Amino acid sequence: MGENEYKIFNITKKRPKVLFLGNGLFYNECSWDDFIDDCRCEGIHKDDWDKHKHQIPYTIRAGIACDVKDTNRWNNYKQKTDELKNKKIYQLEHPLLDQLLALPFDAILTTNYTYQIENALNGQFVNRSDRYIQTHYSYCTKDKETSRYLLHSYNRINSHDIWHIHGEARRKSSMVLTHDEYGRLTAEVRKVIKETSNNYEKYQTNLKMKSWVDYFLMGDVYSLGYGADFSEFVFWWMIERRKREVAPVGNFTFYEPEDHRETKNNTAKLFALSASKMNVETLGCTINDKAQDFNAFYKKAIADIKDKIKMEN
Repeated sequence: MGENEYKIFNITKKRPKVLFLGNGLFYNECSWDDFIDDCRCEGIHKDDWDKHKHQIPYTIRAGIACDVKDTNRWNNYKQKTDELKNKKIYQLEHPLLDQLLALPFDAILTTNYTYQIENALNGQFVNRSDRYIQTHYSYCTKDKETSRYLLHSYNRINSHDIWHIHGEARRKSSMVLTHDEYGRLTAEVRKVIKETSNNYEKYQTNLKMKSWVDYFLMGDVYSLGYGADFSEFVFWWMIERRKREVAPVGNFTFYEPEDHRETKNNTAKLFALSASKMNVETLGCTINDKAQDFNAFYKKAIADIKDKIKMEN
């Protein structure tokens, strides 16, 4: 694993361009609902689970479904991600993903555990052993990464740095799914920000981007395909933290169409994001029908991101 491989920016002249990519541009074979369902303990009756699960926030649902013992839970995570790999989900690449990754991002932050992004950039990535990945693609911006969460670790393919902010499949203990794991990750994020001290304000002309937290706060972030569910409390904590930062933070643009489906209505969420000083872009798109796909919206969003990056450069 390479060490101290961080990028440096003069944010008074150019901020990092950051893609925050969720599950939307991938296929349903790796949806959160399915993943959590597959982790369900045998002691929970399926009929009761199916009846109540959608009324329970994701993180709490995952905590109910998964074994509380770390080793058992981690082994379960690894088993489920291996099953996804065996289904060859990486070959089911979204047709718009290449267009998005062709844009000049300095960092890609993703909540996904699996490697669709890496495989889109290098089709041999998922065929490599964990040892080969660690040696050739994996980097850490600290001399020693003591946390099990990947705040300072990422995969570099060509010029793309991919940060798995909720962990990645080959490092099962890093994966964040349950309410407990979100709580532990928040504590680690707070520790990183405390260690940063006033560096954001002090080193604006020579700012070292040593964690995904740095990119989230100081970069110009474009969020696409990420649901920002209210249970994602690390995300919402970070949004509130951005408002408290003394140094000027970057722009954060959240892309999502208005969704008027009864079980997916997102008007309250879009309001909350806008009220939290986020740039919310619906691009005039509305989802009304269950069978409607998001491709038309994604095409508009990618074009809009491309235009914004050109203007900012």
